[in-house]
Amino acid sequence: MSGTKYLLDTNFILGILKSDVQVLEELSSRRMLAGECSYSAITRMELLDFHLITQEEESLIKQKLEHFDYLPLTKGIEDAVISLRQVEEARVIDTILSVKSIAATPVRHQPSARIAGMGKILADILSPAALIEDWNCAK
Repeated sequence: MSGTKYLLDTNFILGILKSDVQVLEELSSRRMLAGECSYSAITRMELLDFHLITQEEESLIKQKLEHFDYLPLTKGIEDAVISLRQVEEARVIDTILSVKSIAATPVRHQPSARIAGMGKILADILSPAALIEDWNCAK
């Protein structure tokens, strides 16, 4: 966050995009420079996740965001959240949690179909071959 003096939230950036008088006065009175401003991953998602957003609006938002420093989660998680939110209505935080849980789900590997059915179970271990007193880990 070197050079960052201001963390801009979603509503402030929307005010910039809409040329809101109060926001423009705040920019002027504080003499805020684009290089001193940052926005978070949450702000990026909130700005881009509207399911009826047009390509023109999306381009305009992205062009404006390029002027500020970006503070990410990871772009992969963000892009997945944006895609989901454009299709389904859900709170941003709920969508982030679902995307993160999907990303954290371990992949279950299956044996190759070429070897399926080739193995044979000879026996299950029902009892240890040695007395428990003889196990080093039980001492």
